[in-house]
Amino acid sequence: MFVTSYNVVYEIKFDVDDLLLCATAYQVYVANVNNNPSPRDPKVKDTILAILAEFFTEEESALLYICETTDGKQSPRDRLFTSWFRTYYEQDKYVFETSEVIDADGIRNYTGMIVRKDHPKIVEIIEEFRETTSLLGSKEQVQSFTRLISLYATEPINLKMSLERMSWTDDVHMWG
Repeated sequence: MFVTSYNVVYEIKFDVDDLLLCATAYQVYVANVNNNPSPRDPKVKDTILAILAEFFTEEESALLYICETTDGKQSPRDRLFTSWFRTYYEQDKYVFETSEVIDADGIRNYTGMIVRKDHPKIVEIIEEFRETTSLLGSKEQVQSFTRLISLYATEPINLKMSLERMSWTDDVHMWG
């Protein structure tokens, strides 16, 4: 946890996530614990990026995130984090992939993955992330994915096990 100059309390958590079969992955959660308004504070960006950099010095893992959708601010969250990461002075050490899944109600769900370029399974991780997000975009699975997003907003779940309970179709478009 850290507290900003504007008395906003942020919590950052890393939970093991079984979404990727080919490598260890963690889901990162960034939460405004006291729900205070959070003005643009460059210290927040610097603190979060420093925490992520420290994570990667200790872990040979992929890092996954999903932008919360409950308040309809998932798009600004995605743009903000993407801009933070694109200006990070060490961003050339990482692969940063994002994906957008539109559910049956037209709600855009944003997810992303960060992995070090020197990870021994970098190609497999990128392919698996792309395939998984493509599958999540299939019409039959969108409602299940939306329910999973809602669960993520309240408590960590084992996303991989939840996805395995779904039945995938063979005609899903796969990213190339």
